[in-house]
Amino acid sequence: MRVLTDSACLGRITDASLCHSWAGLLTITSAIADDSAAPDRFIRSVSARGITLFRAFRPPPARIVAT
Repeated sequence: MRVLTDSACLGRITDASLCHSWAGLLTITSAIADDSAAPDRFIRSVSARGITLFRAFRPPPARIVAT
């Protein structure tokens, strides 16, 4: 859960992919929270961070590929 509040770690996330970016981070964090003895204590922080990351994400401009 600490990585969700560490700005240095979050600054290294560059896209929204599931495998290596914020979608994956939130997925694994949610799974760990669900597996904990008290999953309800994580719901608010995981949800809030997910909303913050989603709103802050700006996809890179589309690349035009010449054919």
